[in-house]
Amino acid sequence: MSVKELEKTATLEHAGDGHHHGDGILGEQFETMEQQNTSYLIGMWAFIVQEVLFFGAIFAAYAIYRFKYVTEFTLAHHELSVPFGTLNTFVLLFSSYTMARAVRAAMQNRHKKQAFYLLLTFILAGVFMVNKYFEYGSKFEHHLFPGGDYDAHKVVKHAKETGELRVVEENGREF
Repeated sequence: MSVKELEKTATLEHAGDGHHHGDGILGEQFETMEQQNTSYLIGMWAFIVQEVLFFGAIFAAYAIYRFKYVTEFTLAHHELSVPFGTLNTFVLLFSSYTMARAVRAAMQNRHKKQAFYLLLTFILAGVFMVNKYFEYGSKFEHHLFPGGDYDAHKVVKHAKETGELRVVEENGREF
């Protein structure tokens, strides 16, 4: 039996079920291309709406707390390290890239490249952890963590000593 005869037989066998098996376009669970495209659009919009709601709630909570606790946010801002944050951002973005390259190499059955990118991702994870060790080490040193040893007075004292805290009374007196 030739390929043409097999294709014709396959087409006749499934002609009445509404599916177009073998054309590689229409999924089995769909009856028509219109139904499939509508399903994709609904799925895409459901995802976008879910993301807007989720991140909208996060940003709204941030805005509310930022407005309600101005002094605390100002104090916390002075405890952040721009170099540590910059390095963390670079490491996380680059490790995402190397992981995506590893997945791509796996899809192409390029196992040496896959292993290389996975190793690079693993090394970047180590860099991230070492960076966090030093970043959090300074915070623990100044008692800037919640829990049993947290002391707000030590935090305020540290801020006053380093000149990072400036309190101004209504009459203009500063201390």
